[in-house]
Amino acid sequence: MDTVIFSGRVSKTEMLHERRRWYDRLVKSGKLDDFRVKDEWFQWKNIARTFGYLFFGLGLVLLALIVYAMISRLVH
Repeated sequence: MDTVIFSGRVSKTEMLHERRRWYDRLVKSGKLDDFRVKDEWFQWKNIARTFGYLFFGLGLVLLALIVYAMISRLVH
């Protein structure tokens, strides 16, 4: 689960792994320090991840119920 959608923050490790070209452009232009912030989000990351998986699971259950309702409607 990518928690960037909740916080808008990317760790340096994630940035190097997933957004390498963006990181290289920031380093080359000298603007990397303008985007650097203290990571206060770390303590909330697990909570956001838990809610993300919970809502994903809820979506799957609702999808299964919709498919079940459609199939049962076709059978009758």
